[in-house]
Amino acid sequence: MRSVGKSALIRSLCGVTKAELQLVCLEGHQTDVQTTIAINSLVVAAMPALQDLTIGIPSTLAGDLDRVLPRTEHLTKLAVHFPDGWSSEDCACFYTENALKSGLLHLQYLQDLSLSELPMEVDLGVLGHWLPHGLTSLSLLFEPECQDPAEQSLQHLSELHTLQRLRVSGCLQRRQVLPPTLSRLTWLDLTRNSHVNWDVSLDFSFAGATDLQHLDISGSELVGWPDGLEELRALTHLDMRGCACETLPPDGIMLPPQLEFLALGTSHDTYWELDPTALPSLTHLTAIRHLTCQQCKPQQLVAALPMLCNLTFSDFRGCKLKDSELQLQPLSALVSLGLSHCDLSRAPPGLRACTRLTMLELSDNPLGDASCQLPLEDLTRLQHIGLARCNLQMFPGMPQGGLPHLTFLALQGNAFPAVLAAQHKWLLKLFPALGTERLYISKEYRKAPGMERLRP
Repeated sequence: MRSVGKSALIRSLCGVTKAELQLVCLEGHQTDVQTTIAINSLVVAAMPALQDLTIGIPSTLAGDLDRVLPRTEHLTKLAVHFPDGWSSEDCACFYTENALKSGLLHLQYLQDLSLSELPMEVDLGVLGHWLPHGLTSLSLLFEPECQDPAEQSLQHLSELHTLQRLRVSGCLQRRQVLPPTLSRLTWLDLTRNSHVNWDVSLDFSFAGATDLQHLDISGSELVGWPDGLEELRALTHLDMRGCACETLPPDGIMLPPQLEFLALGTSHDTYWELDPTALPSLTHLTAIRHLTCQQCKPQQLVAALPMLCNLTFSDFRGCKLKDSELQLQPLSALVSLGLSHCDLSRAPPGLRACTRLTMLELSDNPLGDASCQLPLEDLTRLQHIGLARCNLQMFPGMPQGGLPHLTFLALQGNAFPAVLAAQHKWLLKLFPALGTERLYISKEYRKAPGMERLRP
């Protein structure tokens, strides 16, 4: 600071419109709260044109918010985040009521606000009165380790008439009705509003949100399907993974017909712990391009696939499909196909019609010798093949020219005889783009004669 000089610093920062403030470290990696506050205040004061400010502050900077923000009345974007590893007590020191009130009330031009690791002591009813009414984007992420959630409601945000993007995570419970005054919303994220220690039900109502295009409520354990889904005629993106596991059967549920992205079923962290999810009808979703149904009951999925001609990405892991049920012939636009843990004993009918495939995941299916019937000679665009733990005893048949674009091949957990492995030293010649670090094989296979070049 002394080598630069205060006046030189101010001159160099006067035109800055975007900045990120972090904790100041002194010699010996020691931190000094007062020095940091003084420098942050000085730096912000030197940037009268500042419009976009990100504050990455650990707990030791408690009180810095109300000392820095009053100098940034022209801000249009503000984000506050914390380093990994800081406890809820640390974060609560920063979000004091006085700091929030004095820090936010004067930001009349603020349009985009993001606050992370909010403690449950921060009441949406109080915070809502301090938020600038001109906000178009708001993100409120509450501390996920809270043991005693306070009563929070989306109704406290009803005065934010200009909001177009809203995220509220980690605090909602009971029945949550989207305020009708938020009619301009096009993007809504209500993910992870659940906790193992919260013995409280949760359900949503989105009736009337006719402009909503993106809705993500994944990880929020609901007691029923949300109300008003059929009214969201503009909706193109819906993610409900990990939230419908405790719902009633989706009788009468009609998903918005314009959906291009749909994700249902379990999430990765709850995989195999819950019963399969029952699906609503999917046959009318002819615009769908991305479809994820993880650990779902297969009946509706099997019935709908022939209608989904625009589908490019699919992940059906954990859906117990019968070999003859899955018809892929109409899905010629498919680029990615995930069928792991589906109890398949042979390749799905019509796979050879999916000539645009770049990713094929069949791991953890009892394919056995049927793998030799995989029509890989027609799938020359493949970049990723997953055949791990498939009871294979021989390689699948390969096209004469190999797979020139392949960069990932998983074969671990299979029992290839050593003599067979020795006859396939040409494997890398078939896959010129495949680096050995992207080839996954079993230990026994790596030790087979002639396979030394294939060790990852």
